[in-house]
Amino acid sequence: MREFSGTAAALLLCILFLLDPGNLVFGQKKPKWRVKNRLQLSYEFDNNIRENPSDSLDRIEDSSARFLFSSKASRSGKKIALRFTYQGGLQTYFQHSIENKLINEIRAAAILNLQEFRVGLRGAGRLKIYLNDVLNYSTGSLESFVRPPPFWGFANEFSVRRAGIEYSDFPRFDYTEIRLGWTFSRTLSRRFGWETSLFVTGIDYDREAISFDPENASLTIEPRKQNDDAIRLLTRFSYSKLFLFSFSYSLEHNDSNSYGYTFSKHQFVLVIGIPLPRGIWLRGYSALQFKNYSEETLPMFPTDLDTEREESNFFVLDLSKDLNRGTTALLRFAYYNNESVIRSRFYSKFLLTTGFDFRF
Repeated sequence: MREFSGTAAALLLCILFLLDPGNLVFGQKKPKWRVKNRLQLSYEFDNNIRENPSDSLDRIEDSSARFLFSSKASRSGKKIALRFTYQGGLQTYFQHSIENKLINEIRAAAILNLQEFRVGLRGAGRLKIYLNDVLNYSTGSLESFVRPPPFWGFANEFSVRRAGIEYSDFPRFDYTEIRLGWTFSRTLSRRFGWETSLFVTGIDYDREAISFDPENASLTIEPRKQNDDAIRLLTRFSYSKLFLFSFSYSLEHNDSNSYGYTFSKHQFVLVIGIPLPRGIWLRGYSALQFKNYSEETLPMFPTDLDTEREESNFFVLDLSKDLNRGTTALLRFAYYNNESVIRSRFYSKFLLTTGFDFRF
């Protein structure tokens, strides 16, 4: 995993080199950067800060102050387009400092136009640091892609992605993955769009595989690593005119050489955005998931350490109003019923968030 992290970091630095205004990629005539910054200050109430399962008696309520800064930069030339995004956040709880955390995320992309073809590179990295806990981890990904000319009115993108996660103190939960992707899309009209993606993924875990002994009805640790193979199909329809609308459906099947990790999953996601009188926007996000594990085993082995990485079922409602050109007031209601780090066990939580966005 450390070898992958070093490789991803080096290749991501290559993308950042392209972002350097002093490099010579563009020659003499360099297009200008377009930069957008946003600072969000908010208060959040959480009725289950530890994401404990619904049958647990240790549900803890607390409030937190959240600080989020994001910056987006882009520039486009005749041959090369560049995109860069940074997002950093601090969340500090009033009573339970063990949950205080820092998050830094970076994304970069470079797209090269070769007459009718486009080729590109996308990189991403995430560092999550708990200020008073030992659950720190980093993730990284690097993806190359090619977009050939449209065929029969369909746009296509073929991609190869390598990604992974590394926990500072819990290497058993580290893994790396290779993903092959194909996305084809079509603009149905000026307002309607449709796209479908197919992903095939191979995942290599650092932990050992588990086998089931039917004679003793027991689980044993195998002297081999866990390996999973997954296939995922995603289709999405979108509309934008009087309001914004997006609906997607995904079907995923995961095979594993470790007992208890083979599953099939269906998920439906709906996103809407409706303009209201007096400059108010109403936005809604919801997901409904149906997941079925093939083997009937007790849900006792964690699959990860960060419960926030799984979003199974949720309903989020946002209200926002521009107070002036650079300031927006925010109010969010959110309910989650996500699968916990132990399979088939779910945790629920309710969040109430209010604050302000400052754009500059």
